[in-house]
Amino acid sequence: IANAQVANTSAETSLVGSGIGERTLRSVDVVAGMRIWCRARGVISTAATPGNLTLRYKLGPTIILSATFLPAASLANRLWVVDFETVIRAIGMSGQLICAGELRIAGSARDFVTAAIIPVDFTVDRLVDLMAEWATASPSNNMRSGQFTLEFHRY
Repeated sequence: IANAQVANTSAETSLVGSGIGERTLRSVDVVAGMRIWCRARGVISTAATPGNLTLRYKLGPTIILSATFLPAASLANRLWVVDFETVIRAIGMSGQLICAGELRIAGSARDFVTAAIIPVDFTVDRLVDLMAEWATASPSNNMRSGQFTLEFHRY
């Protein structure tokens, strides 16, 4: 994929660039037991006082996982990695899923866990997205993705 970045803004912005492949979960392909793996990697830089960073993993407008945290100050082009696994438990208008994942920035890990079943209407196609939102806009607050991989597994 092409790089995507969230820099000098406090607006929610996608970390998924354009490229080869499909990131739409088509309703006709959804089955109970289906797994979705999402992996993304890139680099992050932060200001001396970066403010909070919120990451959201979304299926269409539905937020599947969300975490807000304060990244370390004055990072310069440090590696970040996210890895999520979603399991679809029920399909149709009353669809359900559960998801868990991990974020690592410069070697420090943070868990993302869905404690409850999330309702999702699977009768419509859903775009898979990873969003980032800085609380403080700064030219030094920059999160850039270089890789984004989705795997849809039907069992």
